[in-house]
Amino acid sequence: MWDSIEEAKKYINSEKKYWYNPQKREDITNAIFYCADNGDVNSQYLLYSIYYKKADYKSAFLWCVKAAENGNIQAQYDLGLHYLYGDIIDKDITKALSWLEQSAENGYQEANKKLVNLYRANTIVRINEQRAKYWADRLSGYTVEEIGRPLLLEEWMVQQPETFTKKAKVKVSEKTVQADKESTTIGRTFTPVEQDYVINGDINKSFVVNAGPGTGKTYSLIRRLDYLVSNGIDADDIVVISFTNAVVDEVKIRLNQLANENGNNALRNTFVRTYHSLAWWLLKMGNEYIDEEGFDWEEINTSFSQLNYEDGLIKAAKMIEKNPEVVGTWKCLVVDEIQDINNGKAMFVMALVDAW
Repeated sequence: MWDSIEEAKKYINSEKKYWYNPQKREDITNAIFYCADNGDVNSQYLLYSIYYKKADYKSAFLWCVKAAENGNIQAQYDLGLHYLYGDIIDKDITKALSWLEQSAENGYQEANKKLVNLYRANTIVRINEQRAKYWADRLSGYTVEEIGRPLLLEEWMVQQPETFTKKAKVKVSEKTVQADKESTTIGRTFTPVEQDYVINGDINKSFVVNAGPGTGKTYSLIRRLDYLVSNGIDADDIVVISFTNAVVDEVKIRLNQLANENGNNALRNTFVRTYHSLAWWLLKMGNEYIDEEGFDWEEINTSFSQLNYEDGLIKAAKMIEKNPEVVGTWKCLVVDEIQDINNGKAMFVMALVDAW
């Protein structure tokens, strides 16, 4: 269909606004495949992103490896993270460090930052101040603008309205803590506080925790949940959402361990899910509520063959906006890695927040 990569890219750029049309999506995907098969590393990385969001992790991994081996610095970084956390592939710290260092050597600043944190935190790899200093020293020599990077899938999908991410940032900022002397906002200056402030603080207060790896964020989360349940909040009314099943499993294990230790068995009832799992659960609830008077929704097919991850988050957000009662009696929302949410995840979180 195309005689060159340039011709295929021209087609992609002209048609990408129609991505959510099934027929157009197939044609655009074929064009991306053409570019990827002919050695375009950005297209290879894009296919990795597409498959990852579709939860086809085998295909996602294969394209991520291909893009990384062909020199795509963000694919090298992402591959390092997959090996580091055991996400979609078995954990392999040696391979993780190898890919992260390759990405950093090639000038990807985020890989530099990650290596500094890893070598200083003593959580996943052994502390190595010499290696930490080596990567920290390299940070000053690069900027994101100088390095450049391939477009992420969210940036490429121009049909996603930019107003959502802007709206999300504004609303999250409005819901931040008034700490002792200065207010805090996402990505801005945070007021240093003791860990006890996070764990045993006012149960009616919302706040953001900004701390590096190995500083006890998960410990603080578990103890905070224990404090909330011990002070009159039903565990059934607490929702914890995170990016990966690995984190969800870890939180559940630690809650069970703490329940065994202190006898607070209600902790086991805390609602812990991934963003996508919670969205799908709510959509299925919405399908059940359709016949109820005043419920504004039309039944949708929640099978993954009909609804991908991003679409599911967006549809769940819209359903919540129309029918805030679907969130029930929930009183507390804990969002893991909130600084990384965007597009569908941001819409979904904001809908949950507004429904309270």
